[in-house]
Amino acid sequence: MKPRQRGFTLTELILVIVVMGLLAGVAIPRLNNRQSTDEMAVSDTLKGMLFTARKLAMSQRRPVCFVRNAATSQMALVYFAAGAGCAWLNPAVIEPGTGKAFVVDLPTGIVFSNASAVQFTTRGQLSPNVTTTITVGSTNVTIIGETGFSY
Repeated sequence: MKPRQRGFTLTELILVIVVMGLLAGVAIPRLNNRQSTDEMAVSDTLKGMLFTARKLAMSQRRPVCFVRNAATSQMALVYFAAGAGCAWLNPAVIEPGTGKAFVVDLPTGIVFSNASAVQFTTRGQLSPNVTTTITVGSTNVTIIGETGFSY
């Protein structure tokens, strides 16, 4: 009597190879597209920060600025200072509930163009009252001067 051999059949091996191929076909394009995913996440975060800055400026009746520090790859919300304007070293806006400064780190490789500082008046408008566009990689975030609305 011949002993039974252990191992996989040819059918099982082919099935495993097909499943692995399908999984790789789905996962690899997502990994290669990481830059655009990061850009989308940063532009969504930017829109949220601009919305928060506008609302804080109106509710606290105090000008609030969105600033970006290219040297440290961070974005922050700060209060407008009379002698300094919108500067990174101005008093930081504190996030409600956390007690920490409203600062967001940018992923590596994200390229910002145009404005590095945006000021909202106590009426929620941009100062100066001009529509501004901030480019994050290939995505544009536009801020309407008159209303301060960003999209």
